[in-house]
Amino acid sequence: MKKKPKLSYLFPAIPVIVSSLVIFSPFLFFGKVFFWGTPSLQFVPWWSWAWKSIGQGIVPLWNPYLGMGSPLIANYQSALFYPPNWLSGLLYALGGTPLLVRGISFLVVFHIIIAGMGVVFVTRALRFNQFSQAVCGVSFALSGYLVARAGFLSINAAIAWFPWILYAAMKLSERRNYSNVFILGVVVGLQLLAGHAQTSFYTLIYTSVWFVYFVLNTNDFDYLNNSLSSNIIERVRNLLGFLARPIGLFILAIFIGIGLSSIQLFPTAEYLLQSQRSAAVGYEYAMTYSFWPWRFLGFIAPDLFGNPATGDYWGYANYWEDAIYFGLIPFIFSILVVIRTIFKKGNYLNSQNVGIKPIKDRKSFRLFLIFTVFIVFVLALGKNTPIFPWLYRHIPTFNMFQAPTRISFLAIFALLLLSGIGIEKWRRPINRALYWTRLGTMGAFAIMLGSWVAWLVFDEIHPTFVKAMGLAGIWALSAGILALIAPQSEGTVSFGKWTPWHIAVIFVISIDLISAGWGLNPGVDIDFYKGVPGTALQVKKMLNGGRLYFPPKEENTIKYNRFFTFDTFSPAEDWEKMRLTLLANQNMFYEIPEVNNYDPIVQARYDFWMTHMIQMPQYLQERLLDLMNVSVVERIDENELIGVKFSNRKGAYQYITWVPCGIYVNKPNEAWKTLTSEKFDPQMYLIVEAEPPTEEEACLFSGEEPKLETIIDSPNHIEVIIDAKHNGWLFISDAWYPGWRVYIDNKRSELYRANYLFRGVKIETGKHTLKMVYRPLSFYIGATISGVMWLILLYYGLTVWMSRRKIRYLN
Repeated sequence: MKKKPKLSYLFPAIPVIVSSLVIFSPFLFFGKVFFWGTPSLQFVPWWSWAWKSIGQGIVPLWNPYLGMGSPLIANYQSALFYPPNWLSGLLYALGGTPLLVRGISFLVVFHIIIAGMGVVFVTRALRFNQFSQAVCGVSFALSGYLVARAGFLSINAAIAWFPWILYAAMKLSERRNYSNVFILGVVVGLQLLAGHAQTSFYTLIYTSVWFVYFVLNTNDFDYLNNSLSSNIIERVRNLLGFLARPIGLFILAIFIGIGLSSIQLFPTAEYLLQSQRSAAVGYEYAMTYSFWPWRFLGFIAPDLFGNPATGDYWGYANYWEDAIYFGLIPFIFSILVVIRTIFKKGNYLNSQNVGIKPIKDRKSFRLFLIFTVFIVFVLALGKNTPIFPWLYRHIPTFNMFQAPTRISFLAIFALLLLSGIGIEKWRRPINRALYWTRLGTMGAFAIMLGSWVAWLVFDEIHPTFVKAMGLAGIWALSAGILALIAPQSEGTVSFGKWTPWHIAVIFVISIDLISAGWGLNPGVDIDFYKGVPGTALQVKKMLNGGRLYFPPKEENTIKYNRFFTFDTFSPAEDWEKMRLTLLANQNMFYEIPEVNNYDPIVQARYDFWMTHMIQMPQYLQERLLDLMNVSVVERIDENELIGVKFSNRKGAYQYITWVPCGIYVNKPNEAWKTLTSEKFDPQMYLIVEAEPPTEEEACLFSGEEPKLETIIDSPNHIEVIIDAKHNGWLFISDAWYPGWRVYIDNKRSELYRANYLFRGVKIETGKHTLKMVYRPLSFYIGATISGVMWLILLYYGLTVWMSRRKIRYLN
């Protein structure tokens, strides 16, 4: 008898790994690197500068190069504490930014494979056969949702842990012990550290429902349900008593995950409270990227409205937000299972086992998945139905995020499980089913042939329709042929029982998904990240201690109309010109301070300042630019070779400026009103948000200004020697933020909010040493909690390992 290998259950993962390596082969084997969109405009600049700082012995708590200073570690999507991202730090230490971006390719593929493997383990726990496990794993890993978003590194990392969290929750529902509690806590913690709050939020909500469903469908509950009395009150009491322990363990696991990730969550929570999203995101922003109903056709033909990889996308918004394709064959089976579940009777989808049915064979499970698909897509449609807008206005948490369509990964997962249930029962059709299969196969052939005829004959049909339907016809024809030659019985399809037919099915599905996802992640040569562009050197010379400013509307025009257009990944211009424009966050590569901030979350006051400044008269705009220390302005100029021009401006304040007198106000709106009044003179007065002193302060408007000498200037630590001839104020053109502390002659002093957005320090006559340090309490508390939790986890893991080793030894 053939011995079954110990790791035979991993065989379904082989197609996941191979297909993932193929679709990302340009990045793994042919020298391309990620750059389009968020890699070059967010993640690579953040990580490069962060790892450079760490190499210099500086914890990258504060980013001095964006938005008059802003937190970096508190920026949730930076995900610097996510363990897999530490690979980028190692590679940066070995080879700088070029090697770091090479490593990003491996991180992306690693997470794609992890996601597919997670689905394999979920379906294995659901007792799907190995054939069905492989199909579900490949379809999820190479689905449009994952592949099209692969370059959005925080989503790529967070979505990878979604199936593993569901798997761990299933295991906890079956065996309610502390080992499974810690396992669930670890995978929750990893997803929380991965850096995409929206994905984590949807995952935790769905996992809660998933867990309760599985608890209510265990053998224990079936036994309890059969033994309950007919008294409703007693049944409810017993039910709550039954649920108390598993739900308590589940909540404990979530808290463990939060504890493990506190080093990231605590600073982020503080930043969120200070941000423009502290209450809610605006309605229009929240509804951006609502699922476009016509993209439901993307389940059959993903490129019906074109594809930016081929330069012909013309649908709503962008392609990747509504990418839902997971293969035509899996989709067909998911629809068949839905139809049979709702409209058909009989045991085609039911197990023949006696006693308790496996959960996958219960109609309640299929209905649970169908309900998931329905609810998720109702929410994903966003503004296209009245439901989500009502929820946005009346139900907390629905006003937290942008892009309702991003919840659609839950529906794709549920559809995949439905398809797995059907594919597991796939056998050669007979009788009436044979008739319809032959008819459908011929119909698919007709669609394929008709598409190519239409391409040649009918000019008025949009080319993307013809091409997309032609491809759909090819895959539908392949499905029909595979159905007609399928095995006559479903079999178990475990180790040793794979046939060429099973391999052919997985091959067809893989090729279908690879062709659909090919090119959705454009790459460039590694030289894109090498060297310093001439404009960066030019601007650094021009700054003279000041900052760069790029009017937001013009920056958006350059970004979305010239380079990162949604219709094509290949603009007419060379990508080197994009580097020369120092577009969004590119300034961080070259340590050029800029007042613009392109982070997903910014301080609420900063957002208010930047939004209102561009609406003001020119003289007030100039005043605010002076206060922001802007010495260079970048503007669109079509006469320039690169389409923009960098110009010096006069009047910018120094980074630290002496101001003779303070004006005290109690409220932010009073500060803003005073600052923007026509008669206000910022050279004479500093607006301070504090209670006025009991004694009136004397202001000396003339006389010698103090001498300032900067002796330490690093992101988290600034030290200045001041020789003041009279009392006054120092205005620091950095944004005020909790965690910054000021010491004068080593004594703690008050750091005031000044001029609405900035910092101010009161200085008395004499020579002083002023020290400003950034020590956010949120970071240190979070780091302590995370450290303790990881130590507890390590201790528990070692204890369990030693205990099991001892038992094996005794046996």
